Amino acid sequence: MDTDPNNHDPISRLSQIDLSQLPPDGGDAFNRLIFEKSPYLLQHAENLLDWYPWGEEAFARARREDKPVFLSIGSSTCHWCHVMAHESFEDPEVAEVLNRHFICIKVDREERPDIDDTYMTVCQMLTGSGGWPLTLLLSPDGKPFFAATYLPKRSRGGAMGLIELAQRVADLWHSDRKRITEAGEQIHQSLLHLNQGEGSEAALEPRYLEAARSHFARVYDTQHGGFGRAPKFPTAHNLSLLLRIGRRFDDTKARDMALHTLKRMRMARLSGDVELEERGERLLGRLLPMAEQNPQAFGQLLIALDYALGPRQEVVICVPEHDARPQEMLAVFRQGLHPGTLVFLQRPDDAESRSPLDPLRDKHVVDGKPTAWVCRDQSCREPVTSVEALRQILDG
Repeated sequence: MDTDPNNHDPISRLSQIDLSQLPPDGGDAFNRLIFEKSPYLLQHAENLLDWYPWGEEAFARARREDKPVFLSIGSSTCHWCHVMAHESFEDPEVAEVLNRHFICIKVDREERPDIDDTYMTVCQMLTGSGGWPLTLLLSPDGKPFFAATYLPKRSRGGAMGLIELAQRVADLWHSDRKRITEAGEQIHQSLLHLNQGEGSEAALEPRYLEAARSHFARVYDTQHGGFGRAPKFPTAHNLSLLLRIGRRFDDTKARDMALHTLKRMRMARLSGDVELEERGERLLGRLLPMAEQNPQAFGQLLIALDYALGPRQEVVICVPEHDARPQEMLAVFRQGLHPGTLVFLQRPDDAESRSPLDPLRDKHVVDGKPTAWVCRDQSCREPVTSVEALRQILDG
């Protein structure tokens, strides 16, 4: 039986190594992370990847060898960071591809929150969400041109695999460098605008949505679907935006190509707090000029603009005391697109039914049946108790 605790604690074992006997690159058994103090980085010191810590040495080599940078940001407490490490960073096949085509940098987000914050902003701009592990591809001067979170080793379930991504980007790096450089510069300029503070406010106008539609139409792949050339990364909020644009302008092309701010505006409708809505509109006004230049990075923001421009409506479905099955009415909303609509379900015993929320006030069951109240701009239609009547109101 193994009673040596160091065999079960790699950090303790690695801390006992005489670093003075190792070459600068860590030698055959380690990579450069062996010289770091961060426990998270030390966990990757025996990976097959030729990891660098964040620093000028890594970027200098990237410039010297004309290679893009593979940046991975995580922490010791991140579950999916460990999953990706075991699946990919300890895998010989992944290591061979990444070491050949990229300079690899590992960052502990708890040690360098400044780096994490910058590149998390990029990920949220490009994908509408974020998380860890944070995976980015950078030019040798540090400009990001791709961002994601966890990536499997191989493509599966519609998700791009790390090996396929690395090979495709390596090909583009040599065959279509201009495309990558332009993407990196657009993202860089967007970050600069964000860092310049509030700036001036633009008027909330439909032309920003029309400009976004034109952008997506230009890069739409009519043969295979999606936008741009492979590798393609389906982004749900961009598809949602196009569906909304299609409905607003009766644009079949946009339909076929089928933020934080949006949440603020929805909360304003929930609470009746006008200040929340005004704050959301001010933020929209500051960011719209950037969205006009790079609509693909601001899908959620443009959805918020669509919501702000209206029309908006609230639907309150009141359920009788002994009727727990409002599914038929709720199914109406799942069967069609109803942008700008907030749906409330009110039961007699719900705490929300006794709250002062504007949309719920004075709404009640009619004739003992599930009842739908449809309101637009504070004006409510007569309540209806049939699914067909509700559908006619929504489609009207």
